[in-house]
Amino acid sequence: MNKTVLLLCYYYLPCNHSASKRSGCLAKYLPTFGWKALVLSNKWTENNCTYDLGFIKNLPADAVVGRADDAEYSSRYPGKFFRKINTFLLPHHFPFHYRRNAKKQLSRIVEENKIDIIWATSPPDAPLWLASWCKKKWGIPWVADFRDVWGTCPFMINKIMDPIHVFHEKRMMRTASAIVTVSDHLVEVLQKRHKRTVHLIPNGFDPEGVVKTQPVSLPNFRIVFTGSVGRKMIEYGVLLAEVINHLHLQGSINKDNISIEFYSDNTDLLKEFLQKPQFISFIKISKRVSAEECIDLQRNAAVLLMFTYNGFKGMMTGKIFEYLSAKRPILVIPNDHDCVEQVVKETNAGSCCSTSEEIEKQILFWFTEWKKTEIIAYHGNEEAIMKYSRKEQANKFAKIFNEISKAN
Repeated sequence: MNKTVLLLCYYYLPCNHSASKRSGCLAKYLPTFGWKALVLSNKWTENNCTYDLGFIKNLPADAVVGRADDAEYSSRYPGKFFRKINTFLLPHHFPFHYRRNAKKQLSRIVEENKIDIIWATSPPDAPLWLASWCKKKWGIPWVADFRDVWGTCPFMINKIMDPIHVFHEKRMMRTASAIVTVSDHLVEVLQKRHKRTVHLIPNGFDPEGVVKTQPVSLPNFRIVFTGSVGRKMIEYGVLLAEVINHLHLQGSINKDNISIEFYSDNTDLLKEFLQKPQFISFIKISKRVSAEECIDLQRNAAVLLMFTYNGFKGMMTGKIFEYLSAKRPILVIPNDHDCVEQVVKETNAGSCCSTSEEIEKQILFWFTEWKKTEIIAYHGNEEAIMKYSRKEQANKFAKIFNEISKAN
């Protein structure tokens, strides 16, 4: 008989967010490996997220056992002053409203279901606090899953707040039966911080969505980017556009045959940097599209464009795995000389470039191939790619759950 794991996660379907894929695909594939998954997530609506019911296909209909209403902050703490105090002193309670409302539901969930283990994922940190609280209250073992780690990535570095985050994190990890993260560097950081073994389970792609056939021909050389993009990343988009413009001016390519297409929720920022006279003929900026439209765009691209967080180690974003499932060549800018480069080399799925010379050489190589054949051949290593399937990820988590279950 299947054992039961409760997934405590802020992000879950129908929220179109990369973090929803990790929790959602666990709920989808854990039953294959003997673990029934129940989910307590935030209450997502059309008004508080990018609402996309098709973001993950074929989720168990009965998996969700609770939705913690992400309502306005409690009237018990009126005014901005109290909110700021709590944000400073108790950052591991954030989102505060989610934590408070989820805590109210946990007694009912535990009473109605035999929970063998809890999996809690961060960021944000509230799911970790909830799992630690459950351990103290009912003795349920739990696994801490870090998709990102405080103090290691650009949106989670704050000289004042980092020590406070780490202080609370250390206290919570004392009750965790296992710690998991997504890259080798983050394993090293957490092992040093908590003086214990940390498991590596990277992000991945849903094998159900892997493309089965390649395009026969491509009428245009389309470089496609899908997802969010920050100001620093856009600088590398400008670098790519300058390379394309330079190749056109020297007669190596024709701008009428090529386009760089951005499908993102950061359209204003993209327009600020890329709507320049010399780029206007080949730059296309569009709003974010649904998961199904996104997959179609990726599969019919000549090249898929990805940006890395230059200078930050261990930033294994889910975008690289999403692109792997599309089976089109990937252009990574800049080369992170770290985990993304490792995946690209291991899978032979594309090329990592940093300088204009490197980008120009790679674009010219692909464009020349496209002009001759109307296609760019894909040389990805299927066996290496399938190691990053979400199903394999669920298998690895199930093995950890089994070990903990035997010990309790």
